[in-house]
Amino acid sequence: MQRVSAAKLLNGKRVKDFVGRREIILFIGAAIITQIVSSISYQLPVNIMPNLALCPVIGLLFGPFASLGVNLVSLIDNVYMGYSPLYCCLNLLTMFLTSYIPYRLWYSVGLDRDDRPPVLDSVRNITKFVVMMMVSSLVYTVLYNITYGLTDGQFILNFEDVVRFINVLSFSFLFGLAAILLLRYLGIKFYSPKFGGTPDDFRRSVDPRFYDMILVLGILLPLLVLNLSPTGPAIPAIGVLTYALLFAFLLKPVESASMDELTVRIKGLEINKFNRSLIERMIVIFIIYGLLICLAFGAAASIGILNDVFGWGYDITVLFYMSMGLLVFFVPAMIFLWYLEKYVTDPVGELSEASRNFISSDHEFSSEEFEYSCRDLVNQDSEIGELARSLTKMTGDIEEYVEDLRMLNSQQEMYRAELNVAKNIQESFVPTNFSIVDGSGASIAAVMDAAKYVGGDFYDFFMIDTDHLAISIGDVSGKGVPAALFMAVTKSLIEGQSRPGFTPDEIFSKVNIGLCRNNEEFMFVTSWLGILELETGRLTYCSAGHNPPVLIRLDQDPVLLTTKQCLVLGAREGITYTSDEIVMEPGDRILLYTDGVTEANDHFDSFYQTDRLMAKMKECDSMPLDDQIRAIVDDINEFTKGATQFDDMTMLMMRYDGKKKSAEALLDREDVAPSVAPVADAVDVPLDKEDS
Repeated sequence: MQRVSAAKLLNGKRVKDFVGRREIILFIGAAIITQIVSSISYQLPVNIMPNLALCPVIGLLFGPFASLGVNLVSLIDNVYMGYSPLYCCLNLLTMFLTSYIPYRLWYSVGLDRDDRPPVLDSVRNITKFVVMMMVSSLVYTVLYNITYGLTDGQFILNFEDVVRFINVLSFSFLFGLAAILLLRYLGIKFYSPKFGGTPDDFRRSVDPRFYDMILVLGILLPLLVLNLSPTGPAIPAIGVLTYALLFAFLLKPVESASMDELTVRIKGLEINKFNRSLIERMIVIFIIYGLLICLAFGAAASIGILNDVFGWGYDITVLFYMSMGLLVFFVPAMIFLWYLEKYVTDPVGELSEASRNFISSDHEFSSEEFEYSCRDLVNQDSEIGELARSLTKMTGDIEEYVEDLRMLNSQQEMYRAELNVAKNIQESFVPTNFSIVDGSGASIAAVMDAAKYVGGDFYDFFMIDTDHLAISIGDVSGKGVPAALFMAVTKSLIEGQSRPGFTPDEIFSKVNIGLCRNNEEFMFVTSWLGILELETGRLTYCSAGHNPPVLIRLDQDPVLLTTKQCLVLGAREGITYTSDEIVMEPGDRILLYTDGVTEANDHFDSFYQTDRLMAKMKECDSMPLDDQIRAIVDDINEFTKGATQFDDMTMLMMRYDGKKKSAEALLDREDVAPSVAPVADAVDVPLDKEDS
């Protein structure tokens, strides 16, 4: 923090840095408030002079410039009332010291050097405030006697001085607490110190406690001397010494208050001063009730409900009952609040701060550090101790859980990478080069989308010989890697068993035998297989529990190509499958699909359904084959609107063109999978037609 010496303040630029519009407003505002309160005080039926309490309160809250505003009004009043110049000057010094000393005390005294402006958010701050007001009341009482001693030539210390002290203290307490609560509620900032007020070299060479001793000496010395009733030259000497000691205390360095910061640190606990804590709320409630009780006692005394039992007179009786109201209420209240703060709110605040640190985004506060920060609370045999022990155990469990999550995430990343590889491998199982059938007399387009990384759907097309094209589709029970592996085996078996002269039902019978062997997981697959004779357009097909394809003949409406439904593949050995056949004309199309297409769901769990699929096929009748598949996919996406899908979606569309060209070159394509024959051999299924 930058400190500014008194010598540097002589520079005009530096003066402007510390005397600006805000300081002028404080000066004028304090003068106006003082004048209003003074006018009201003179009109009261009770001679208790509450305006005297404005000096310490305004000085504490708004600093030296507001103190000067109070002093200006006091000086004008004294001149107007005809007091001597000596009295006016001495009274001016008295009022300035009474208002400025509590301000200096607040920002320079404290066990933890809390440099926040006056905020009643703890019992310690209330105690500090009371001490400030007591010191300023003592200063005023001492200086008032010195002023009259210097002007009248004698010191008089009697019962009136005690009344004067109680008067200033009581109303300082009332006005100060009310003003702090009001300013805090309105969000008005207090005036904070901007400079220490002493040269840097002198500040470094003097212990700050020396100034506190000067203040104590400046108050106690005149009080002791007053009891001796000094006369003659001793009176001005005591007055000069007292003023010198008090002004010397004003040179004590102070730190700049952190009033513009949202948070401050007190004993390691971070507190947001604009968020009222539980203890502050209770303090506010107690203060309001205390102020009301004090005013009620004063009002009761002023109208005679409370009698003058001591014979002190009307004015002193009212003041006495007001002071007793404050004393009787606030002393037990402060004891209760102190207990509540020490054993409830402070421990809860420490636990709350430790919890915030533990859950902070940087995750640098470990469970061991949490346990260390709460070590004093853990050993308490109370509900707070039980809470601290529970939180300590919970943080340890959370840390272990987070570590397990980190390891799990690491493993999931590894699994995700492996699944990406598996997905690429699975996608390589199905043919994607549709141009290989160009010129054969048929055209094909297909798409496959797994609900997970890998799925159990598949489609396939391949040339059995130069005149026969096989198309197939399947849907394995289950999802994920097991379904993908079973799909790969099924696809390989179908292609491996598709030999010239074999019908779809014969092929399915052999595939079913292969899938049933060693099927310990009891998996099965629905499938549809068709073999198109390219010369004649005759399509022989068989369905193993699969969805019926959609057939669209040229210039006709779509229909479902129904057939006898046979049992799914892999469920049981010895199943007999049945084939049907139709004759396709050039331009006819057939769409194979899995149930993930017709059962695609939207956010309301409605299904896409077969009717909409057939209508979309009719709508896309004139499009190229690839565009027809893409249009259907777009229509499904428009229907689902991003809803999560639970099944794989696969489609294959074939159009019979009626042109037969030599397909011998097609038999040599790479994706006829040279590994098919070994797979067929592995399941030990006879490949000769006579064995079927």
